[in-house]
Amino acid sequence: MVNPKLIIVVGSDPCVSATDGPSWVQYLTDHLQPEKVINLSECNLSNDIIGRRVIFSVMESIKQYDRSDILVCVMWNRMDSLESYKGELEKQILSNIDHYLKTDWFLKMMGVRFFLSNSSIYCRPHGYFLEKHPEIEKYIGLVDWEHWLDSNSIQMWTSLRGHKIDEKTKNTTTKGHKEFTEKVIISWLEFRGYIKST
Repeated sequence: MVNPKLIIVVGSDPCVSATDGPSWVQYLTDHLQPEKVINLSECNLSNDIIGRRVIFSVMESIKQYDRSDILVCVMWNRMDSLESYKGELEKQILSNIDHYLKTDWFLKMMGVRFFLSNSSIYCRPHGYFLEKHPEIEKYIGLVDWEHWLDSNSIQMWTSLRGHKIDEKTKNTTTKGHKEFTEKVIISWLEFRGYIKST
């Protein structure tokens, strides 16, 4: 498949920059050489805003680009990052799963290339928490993980490979971003047939 002409990125801190330089967005751009990159990411961006920006940006972009020429990259923030709702953790998690399902459904319906991913280990409930809340385990089972990157999160993946993690932002170094781009993002895109293999 031909590489995308337009890349749309929406997410939180790791989509803006690394702790000491360019983020994975720059490394992916350098590799794919698209005509244009639209990065609507912001530090501490809430997941409800991330979901809305994905929808609005795609709807605007298909006025100028063929759907097959678009690649959308979404990196969700922590599950307690919601603009519209602050309350019990269980309800926050259910609201986040709503965003996951809605965004995945919309991007599939639009027929664009895309991937979803997590910025930190706190983006997806697991383990003991799910054992205590079977209703959440059942609901998250509706999520189609086929379009998610093959890693728990950029934070965990880079941390396990020795890259320093900033305690406040949970972000990592530009070297970690570069390695994550090459070993996770590009490999996944090639495996899916979304980009030309190198």
